[in-house]
Amino acid sequence: MRLNIFKYFIVFFGIFSASQALPQGLANKNDLIFIYKNKCPGDADKSLKYLNKVMAYERENSPYKHDVSCGIYGDGDVGCVDRTESWELRKKITNWQENSPEWTALISAAWRACGIEDYAYSENIMTIK
Repeated sequence: MRLNIFKYFIVFFGIFSASQALPQGLANKNDLIFIYKNKCPGDADKSLKYLNKVMAYERENSPYKHDVSCGIYGDGDVGCVDRTESWELRKKITNWQENSPEWTALISAAWRACGIEDYAYSENIMTIK
């Protein structure tokens, strides 16, 4: 009987402790969030497939890690959200991207699927505080 009470206490304590913890956000203090958006009068689904290929290629080949997710906006445009830990890391990531022929070819294919020029996207940056 004591063992059962102890088990319930452990479960209750675990649940109570979890509910008292600080909420886990999408990013940490001072992380940078980049929000990219491309107009996409062309084929948004095809563009998204290329964007996902770009991100998969980058995850497998880049020495610099960051979190990126891409999708389709409600207005049919496409884009990505990128969480990076610092400006220094962002510069290294960008340099790697610009010097990777495979990365450049894949991202260009994503933009062509939308019917836009290379690098014709908007960018908003948020610093988490």
